[in-house]
Amino acid sequence: SAIAITMAASPETIAATALLIGILLLALSLLSTQWFFDMLFPRPIVRGIQLGLSVLLVKAGLKAILQPGPWHAGAGNLPAPDSLHALSSLATGWIPPEWGVPYHADLYTVIVLLLPQVPLTFANSMAATTDVARSYFGKRAERVTLRSLATSLGLGNIVTGLIGGMP
Repeated sequence: SAIAITMAASPETIAATALLIGILLLALSLLSTQWFFDMLFPRPIVRGIQLGLSVLLVKAGLKAILQPGPWHAGAGNLPAPDSLHALSSLATGWIPPEWGVPYHADLYTVIVLLLPQVPLTFANSMAATTDVARSYFGKRAERVTLRSLATSLGLGNIVTGLIGGMP
């Protein structure tokens, strides 16, 4: 997200990145890559990534709590009446997505967005999730594999990219 913002990536470029990540993950799900990920992301690396991301989330959460904003205006940290009106105006109903391939995406920006996202997705969304599932659920987590996660993440990102969403 930070790279997309600093590069002023267009919505089509972001959607194209989601589409390409989805295709890459789906392709990986067809290969036998368990040994490769076990070698590339051993448990200490996965735990380090989890720790780093959790510190960033705590920092962002504390900043959101301590920084003045519209939620401080009302009693008991409830939104101010103007904020409530703005929130209620967002609930206008379901808008069907517009399906399409993002043909006019900037390929250079897509690659720049894709390069850091791929290892982060592998380490955090796949290796860490598999490790946590095994740690907490043992035998009951046998269906949580790198292949199954790559398949679901790949399909999800392909659909997201085709409706103009973020990876």
